[in-house]
Amino acid sequence: MSEFLPVEDEVEEGAPDWMMTFGDMMSLLLCFFILLFSMSTLDIAKYNAAIKSLKQALQSDSVEVNKIPNIKSDDSKEMSDMFQVANVEMERIVDKMNMFIEDQNIKSQVKVIQDDERGVVIKINVKVLYDIGKAEIKEGSIVLLSSIADLLHSFEYKVKVEGHTDDSPISSDQFPSNWELSSARASSVLRFFVTRGIAPERMAAEGLAQYTPLTSNETIEGRAQNRRVEIVFRKEDIINKVTEKYENEKEEKLATLAEIEKELPH
Repeated sequence: MSEFLPVEDEVEEGAPDWMMTFGDMMSLLLCFFILLFSMSTLDIAKYNAAIKSLKQALQSDSVEVNKIPNIKSDDSKEMSDMFQVANVEMERIVDKMNMFIEDQNIKSQVKVIQDDERGVVIKINVKVLYDIGKAEIKEGSIVLLSSIADLLHSFEYKVKVEGHTDDSPISSDQFPSNWELSSARASSVLRFFVTRGIAPERMAAEGLAQYTPLTSNETIEGRAQNRRVEIVFRKEDIINKVTEKYENEKEEKLATLAEIEKELPH
C-alpha cells in the first residue's frame, strides 16, 4: 500500500494585512515626531492637543499624553544660538556696508567695524563734517551724509548717532564744555538723516565728550582720531530683531502643526 504524505496547509506569502496598517501608523508617528523635534521649543498645550487628536485618530494607547518628552531646548543654549546668529548678521551688515562704501568711493572718509560688544559701527572723522569747535554740518559733507542715509535705508535696525571729542577743553556761550559740543554734533547728523527719510523713531543721539577715546590724546594724530561721529547699529537691537524673526518662524511652524492636525482623520 502506497504511503501518502499529509497535505500541508497552503502558506500565504507576504506580511499579514494588519502589518501594513501598523506600518502606516508607525510612519505617521515618525513623521509627526520629526516635525515636533524640528521646532526646538513647543507650546505644551498645542502638543497635548495634537497627541490627543492623533490617539483618537489611530485608536491606540501607544502614545501617552501624560508622558510628554522633554523636547524644550535649554534656555542658555537657545540664547547662545541667538548670539551666534546675531554675530553672523553683523558680519553680513558689515560686508554689505563695505561694498556700498567701495562703490560710493568714500572709503577714505568712512570706516565700518564690527564691535562684538556694541554692534556695527560706522566711524566718520569730524573734520569731514564740521569746522573746529562747530556743530553745523559743512556744505561739502552733504553728499557723504546723503550716501550714508541711503545705506541706512537698506536696514531696519535702530540707529544711534554718537558724538565724540578729544580732551581739548572748549568754553563758549554756545558750548560750555565738550558735552554740549559732542551732543550738538550728534543731533545735527540725526536731524539730517531724518530730512533724508529715516524714521525718527529709529533714531537716537548721544554726546560722549572726550570720555570714550579710540587712542591717546597725547599726539595730534591721536586727537584727530578721537574727534569723530559714530553711527551704531546696537548689538542688542540686532539680537532683538533676530529673536523676533525666530519667534515668528516658530509660530509659523506651530501653525503648520495645527494644519497637519486638522488633516488627521478624526
